[in-house]
Amino acid sequence: MIHPWAWMLWMLAVAVAASSTRNPLYLAIVLLCVLVVDAAVPQRATQLRLRPWPLVAGFVVLAALLNLLSVRAGRTVLLVLPEWLLLFGGPLSAEALLAGALSGLALATLLLAFLVGMRAVPVRDLIRLLPRAFAPTAVVVTIAITFVPLLVRQGQQIAEAQRVRGNRLARLRDWIPLLVPLLIGALERAFQLAESLTARGYVAATGHAHGRKPLLAGLLLAAVGLAVQLLVAPAAPGIALQISGVALVAYGVWQAGRAFPRSSYTHQRWRPTDSAVVIGVIAVLVAYLALLPTLGRTTLAYTPYPRLGLPDAEPARALLTLGLLWPLAVLLERRDTGIR
Repeated sequence: MIHPWAWMLWMLAVAVAASSTRNPLYLAIVLLCVLVVDAAVPQRATQLRLRPWPLVAGFVVLAALLNLLSVRAGRTVLLVLPEWLLLFGGPLSAEALLAGALSGLALATLLLAFLVGMRAVPVRDLIRLLPRAFAPTAVVVTIAITFVPLLVRQGQQIAEAQRVRGNRLARLRDWIPLLVPLLIGALERAFQLAESLTARGYVAATGHAHGRKPLLAGLLLAAVGLAVQLLVAPAAPGIALQISGVALVAYGVWQAGRAFPRSSYTHQRWRPTDSAVVIGVIAVLVAYLALLPTLGRTTLAYTPYPRLGLPDAEPARALLTLGLLWPLAVLLERRDTGIR
């Protein structure tokens, strides 16, 4: 198993790469890396897995259509809509269509990377990643997330039972008999969970007085610093106030977290394979933040406007992007050795 922090850094690298460029060559490489890693992540019984290709296609088509109908730029006119269509009238260009499709591809890549990380990291490890001050909220949110696949699976079982009874579920009102058993099952699971939490001595925390004052003071100080930066000519005092406010907020969160002690039976160790994943993340960050003099930002800033043209690409940046595949090697190695 890859360390949760390594997965978080991998998701950060995908986010940086997908949001830094609209070059279709780079976006295609990032998306393929995410899809390959997604196929290698083991599926748990309680998880709901979405098919990636319909998700990508839906994002690309929707974003392309929205941009095509809302942007009036580009020289390659595909169609001219009548002007009486207030918001959509005018020429529709191929450049606007391509620009929207690239934005949808970037958004789909970000969402897929998030879904991969959420499937790869167990819920208990997600709770440990959060500050202790947010522990009660984290428990509630993670319980709600884990209930979603159970609810979907129960809905599928009820639908199959209705089909066996002759209910074909052809119209909307045919789905009404599914709601009552689905609601009853959800309530039963909620009662069982509440009883098990009570039996284990879990008590919902109502908050802690410590940490509130520095938290509020930090937020106020950061707001004042932002106003000073925007209104006063020298920006240094405003930036200093914002840094001080952020430091106070961090101190307030740490102080509030002292009210929620955390214990664990096992601690996941940081392995050399996790360091390999981080090395791949660093390679991607170097490539897309243009930290090397030989890698400029010219090929990253691809745009189809004003006329369609072939994108340029740098082989070095494309090779560094393959650093997103490091989790694949770790997952395949542990699958061969039988380690989970």
